[in-house]
Amino acid sequence: MCIRDRLWTPEETWQALHAHSISIACFPPAYLQQLAEYGDSQTDAPPPVRIYCFGGDAVAEANFELVKRVLKPQYLTNGYGPTETVVTPLLWKVSVDERCDAVYAPIGTRIGERTLYVLDEHLNPLPDGVAGELYIGGEGVARGYHQRPGLSAERFVVDPFAADGTRLYRTGDLVRQRPDGVIDYLGRLDNQVKIRGFRIELGEIESRLREIPDVQDAVVVARDTAGGKQLIGYVVADASAGLGERLRAALQVELPDYMVPAQILALPAFPLNPNGKLDRLALPDPDFKGRAFVAPRNSLEAQLAAIWQEVLELESVGVTDNFFELGGDSLRILKVLSKVRSQPDIGIELKLRDMIGKPTIAELSGFAEDDASLNPLLLLNSETTLSAPLFCLHAGFGTVFDYEPLARRLDGQRSVYGLQCRMLLDRQWNDDSLASMAIDYSQYIRQQQASGPYHLMGWSLGGTLAVLVAQELESQGQRVEFLGLVDSFVPTGEDVLSDDWSEDLRGFLAVLFGLSAEELPTFEVGATTDSVALEQLIAQVQAGAAARSAYAAISTEELAHTFQVAMKLKALSTRLDGLPPTRAQAHCWWAKAIAGQPASNMASARSNEQIAAGHYDILNHPTLLQGLLQHLALQPVAS
Repeated sequence: MCIRDRLWTPEETWQALHAHSISIACFPPAYLQQLAEYGDSQTDAPPPVRIYCFGGDAVAEANFELVKRVLKPQYLTNGYGPTETVVTPLLWKVSVDERCDAVYAPIGTRIGERTLYVLDEHLNPLPDGVAGELYIGGEGVARGYHQRPGLSAERFVVDPFAADGTRLYRTGDLVRQRPDGVIDYLGRLDNQVKIRGFRIELGEIESRLREIPDVQDAVVVARDTAGGKQLIGYVVADASAGLGERLRAALQVELPDYMVPAQILALPAFPLNPNGKLDRLALPDPDFKGRAFVAPRNSLEAQLAAIWQEVLELESVGVTDNFFELGGDSLRILKVLSKVRSQPDIGIELKLRDMIGKPTIAELSGFAEDDASLNPLLLLNSETTLSAPLFCLHAGFGTVFDYEPLARRLDGQRSVYGLQCRMLLDRQWNDDSLASMAIDYSQYIRQQQASGPYHLMGWSLGGTLAVLVAQELESQGQRVEFLGLVDSFVPTGEDVLSDDWSEDLRGFLAVLFGLSAEELPTFEVGATTDSVALEQLIAQVQAGAAARSAYAAISTEELAHTFQVAMKLKALSTRLDGLPPTRAQAHCWWAKAIAGQPASNMASARSNEQIAAGHYDILNHPTLLQGLLQHLALQPVAS
């Protein structure tokens, strides 16, 4: 047989396998996939290969099934083995009738005199089904890296379960073990990236893309751009108009917004290196010029663009660029508002609702005062008529920032409106009861959606308000289809508001600035403390938090007012004896961050679910977001 100094095409390999009656063939996974794709276009029988062997790279389940269907071998084997452990310490051999039952083909069970451990970051063994790092010991483990003692010490560690000083190799691979001993490959630990403060496993995004029909393969990378680090997805699929956006929309249903790639590019095939593995460096650069740059056209737009550039840490911002697409979030909105207010020569007064509802400078520069500034109803994502909107009631601080993750997840599927506390918007407004607030909020809700079915949700004190609003809407003959309560405050009539606000202020500032109780100064503040003194106390803490909190950029006057509103809401909450009955049965999610903590529940609720999260981070928890999406997906579209 002629040996060639080049890579055979799949056609040439197909012909050679037939011509020489090859019974066992070994290929890199990407090349084996190409061979199967070529065979799928042929009408003749596949080569007489009895066993196909592959290894050296992860094999997606879809590609595994493609090889089975087209090439029709009797057996398939997946060999796994880092160079540092010499040859193949694990092997998975299955008949053509078996399935992966995982995102990737399993890497199998140990071969020879090997030791295998699935350990956590502290080298503790993990039970079956729990993901951890794979460690390999026994025969074949290398001594280390030549003239690289630091790296050797990092990757080759003493076996904590052996008394003879033998070593283990840290593979850097994330795996889990099945009850039968077979090990599943989940991805690379060094394939994790940090985007917008969130640690992301790229393999998880890739697996979700592969589950979408017509996507043959997928890879996700993190690219540094002018707007910061962004995720870029690549898929092997037939390119069609709008494919990237359709794939992004599908991911938004399943994943939080920070895990959805900014762009998804379709390729006929992935580039490979000479070894037949994916060549990530050869993936084409994305085009980040989707929106043409439009320079500021007047002094106002130039001033706003300069503020955006500073807050978003960008070299340039066009007036048609979307604030959120550039990496903006609720905390950066606060910084923008603070800087605008500190520059009175700009000549406009922006509010939170303006930044969210008008996410481009071009829209903001056409700002006009109207009575809508007193409207507590704030659209938190893009408006859509595909389904009835979700109305979210504010918690004890009066703001609706906390619903941002949910709003992003539902963008394009369901409009999300936040009901802000009117006392924050209008310094002259004074609510006298939560019941009257519910009547007020129901009116604004019906102005936006004239008739039911309605969808309501509330976190913390917002849960109480959501129940009161539901009762009010039902008294008007309307139907509440969905009522979601997230770690809700449940009044008992036993709560008493003290005139000593010291601990309340300490708690408020701790949450706001991310400080521990030990980092806060001691001070005394009560119900009679005036605004000036309150601002001075806040300023003490704010100065020390300047380097760690976005709220350090907000004026002390605004923070003092927010605290005073929070205390007013707390006072109103103590006047309730309990939650009124509603025809709508609530779906409840409760924070249970501490093991052994008693489970919360509401006897009248349709469901009660405990989530391993704290009160202030439960709204970001994937379990909650997924549960909400599932419940909302079952709700009918409003007529």
